Amino acid sequence: MKQLAFNAFLALVTLLYLFTAINIPQQSLPADIIEANGVPILVSIISLILIAITSVQTYKERKEEEALALDKTSALRLGVIIAMIVVYINILTRVGFIVSMFSFLLVAVTAGGSKKYLFNVLFALVFTIALTLIFGRVFQISLPRGMGPFFTMSFMLY
Repeated sequence: MKQLAFNAFLALVTLLYLFTAINIPQQSLPADIIEANGVPILVSIISLILIAITSVQTYKERKEEEALALDKTSALRLGVIIAMIVVYINILTRVGFIVSMFSFLLVAVTAGGSKKYLFNVLFALVFTIALTLIFGRVFQISLPRGMGPFFTMSFMLY
């Protein structure tokens, strides 16, 4: 039941993201294959499909009902991740995508319960660099670079 409640929460957040993405102004160039809001809409739709598949599988596999209430550890983890999302949104334009995404992923994976700290750091680093290169070089989408020294450091990757 906890998994289904979490999937419902995740679907709600994804729907909010989808409606926000739909309202992105049309600012494309004639050579653009995908409009400015195309990638966020595609990510939202894929996420909603995966959430639906996971929910159906969870519902089929459950053996007994769990209490809807979160235990202290799960509530703390969820609270840390939500707080980190708020921090991520607020520092994104100041420190740039690279630092904020790395920090967010590191905290989120660790708060999620992973005790392999070297793996957590490597995962956050590799995923952040991969996203930066994919969006910066492949899609040529300028990600927030930050201000001051963070702006200068961002030129090392794209």
